[in-house]
Amino acid sequence: MTNLYPGTGSWDGLLLANYTRRLDSRFSIQAEASYTVKGTDQASFRYGNSTQLSSSFIYNRKVQGARFIASFGFQQDWFASSSYQGSILTEQANNGYVSSIKASVNLLTYNWLLSIQMQKAMFQNLSQGSVQQKFVLGLNVNYLIKKKNNMKKTMISMAAFAILLTISSCHKGDATSATIDIMEPMVNDTIPYDDSLHFEGTIVGDGTMYGYQLTYSNAYTGDEYLKMESEEKAKSYAFHEHWHNQVTDTTMVTVKVEATLNHTGLKTEKYLHVLCLPQ
Repeated sequence: MTNLYPGTGSWDGLLLANYTRRLDSRFSIQAEASYTVKGTDQASFRYGNSTQLSSSFIYNRKVQGARFIASFGFQQDWFASSSYQGSILTEQANNGYVSSIKASVNLLTYNWLLSIQMQKAMFQNLSQGSVQQKFVLGLNVNYLIKKKNNMKKTMISMAAFAILLTISSCHKGDATSATIDIMEPMVNDTIPYDDSLHFEGTIVGDGTMYGYQLTYSNAYTGDEYLKMESEEKAKSYAFHEHWHNQVTDTTMVTVKVEATLNHTGLKTEKYLHVLCLPQ
């Protein structure tokens, strides 16, 4: 394991696929797959490539002006062996796998996001058993301040309580991946004319992220209707924006959230399409 100081970083590549299916007005399922290609640092050390598969069952309901979202799912991670000067390491190789269950409960209001996340490793074998990922529990309280300019909101993260008991070599410093949950809208929602298209969700990274961007655009022409950005550094974000539908023709609109994972500008994104109706 290399030291985490300037100069030990590397250029990494991330491939990400996401599938979300709405079962009815309250239930949906989500599946994600990612593959990270690790680069070599200045000392010729290279972490092994990693693969992650996850799936979640999501319950989403409005409750008296707020939104309640709960999820339960599974996550599988594989880590290839690290290498030095092109040779695979046999000790402290950081290789192996982790099979986990995960759950979250979220309550989102106009100005507050309350979140509880849990992850428990059920089966694991990291670095020949020398590294153990233990139970992870997090409680976050986020306050959203509405700005007057362009209806932006900036999240002030107030970590009221957080217990992070993860012993791992791949979740420190800048983020290498992030989980993006879009709570509203749902895939292929229909938005009547003169209604607001709400865009709500969370971004949770495995390290420090460097901001995010939200866009509403025409799915066919690429024309942007609205774009909002935040450059705040944080390990998690909550967003809640809206755009007023005043299209003049039936239009498929893409809503997209893009997170900047590290200082080099590596990004990950998630998007979906909704149908906006004219007058």
